Amino acid sequence: MNNMPVPIGYLISFLTGGLAGAIINRFFLLRDRAIKKITLNVEKEEVRSIIPVTINNKSYKNLIYKKFTLVNSTKIDFESIDIVFEFDKGSEIVNKEVSSKKHGKNKFKFTERKPSELVYHIINYNRTQEIIFIFEVANITENFFCAIVDNCGVEIVVVRKKGVNQPSISPSRIVDKIQLD
Repeated sequence: MNNMPVPIGYLISFLTGGLAGAIINRFFLLRDRAIKKITLNVEKEEVRSIIPVTINNKSYKNLIYKKFTLVNSTKIDFESIDIVFEFDKGSEIVNKEVSSKKHGKNKFKFTERKPSELVYHIINYNRTQEIIFIFEVANITENFFCAIVDNCGVEIVVVRKKGVNQPSISPSRIVDKIQLD
């Protein structure tokens, strides 16, 4: 009778150890498979021109300046990631800039799919790294904007800080015509 509790003890420890290992394994598997979210802050949207303007011998109805900051808020580094920026259907990206505080092996290449759509190919995007995107977009009608990640199971969370800043136009003085006698 003394020999009976020993095999039961081994059996119980085997089952509970296997169960605990399975639970821990499942936890790490779900954590690694979860959709990663990076943050895109809309820093500034400003109307540069509401009257027709000509840039590079092309005429546009309006011009809006947009500044975005992309922050890798995940806990992983990305070897390569593709970010797609898309604006209004009839709009056109007139000017584009990209910059980062970190220098080194970061590469920012872009591909233009349409006049209103641009894909940035980012290599070596590390955690907590910030990348600043600046666009001047012409012929905007609805102020539509969409940013998505084209690969690697990542979702972008867009954070808008303010609305669109309108240009401040000082009130002009109205001068009447005076008749001189």
